[in-house]
Amino acid sequence: MPESVRYITNESGERVGVVLDLDVYQRLANPLALDADCLVGLSVDELRALANSRIVYWRASSLG
Repeated sequence: MPESVRYITNESGERVGVVLDLDVYQRLANPLALDADCLVGLSVDELRALANSRIVYWRASSLG
């Protein structure tokens, strides 16, 4: 089903805004949330822990 677009107009009939369905807005506002390779939603502490685990793994594997 095509997504409907509704516009908000001023007194002169000029388009000054748009009304979007919530799911359309969320896709447009945060497109990376749909990408499984992106780490959207992780806290700073979680990102640091992940980075540190990758560094430890890289160092261990480079030692032979």
